[in-house]
Amino acid sequence: MRTGEHYAEFKSLEAACVGIVRPMPELDTSNFRDKEYFYFGDLDLYPVFLTHKTKEWGEDSVHTCNYGAHDGHSYSTKWDWADRGRHDEGWAGMESSMSGDTVGLLLDLDEGTLTVYRNNLPLGVMKDGLSGPFCWCTYVDDGGVVAIRRGQNKTLKGQRTLFDYQFSRTTVRRRPPLAFGQT
Repeated sequence: MRTGEHYAEFKSLEAACVGIVRPMPELDTSNFRDKEYFYFGDLDLYPVFLTHKTKEWGEDSVHTCNYGAHDGHSYSTKWDWADRGRHDEGWAGMESSMSGDTVGLLLDLDEGTLTVYRNNLPLGVMKDGLSGPFCWCTYVDDGGVVAIRRGQNKTLKGQRTLFDYQFSRTTVRRRPPLAFGQT
């Protein structure tokens, strides 16, 4: 995803984080077999990830940004933070999600924002200042399952469901309205 609006829904979120990460198509994941778990915010992996940085990532130094379903926080990493650490941030509209909720993420690369929805209701903009390419990502604990469904709307011509593991076979809904504070 490089420009425009992109919407995805995530379901079955018990102890999961869902969000975006920089694409690294040449990343050799066999190098990480000895790790107990894999997480894009792992400080030990920064040197490897930095070798995959490209000019198309732009001026934005965010590498990954995720919504923590268990607490609603934004978990992100940024290359230019002095401590190169993971940052746990609160944000306006921050709320947790329960298992079975549907969490929607709207990545608007024209505006540089990542907006969170829960059960089709907007919670708010979790991150701004984003640019360059991203792809969807998720982290789950042992035994966890997350289904990802890419949204379809008028501005996303012809894009269909990308993943539909746990979702019932229903029509993909349009992106919910962007008006905040609706009940």
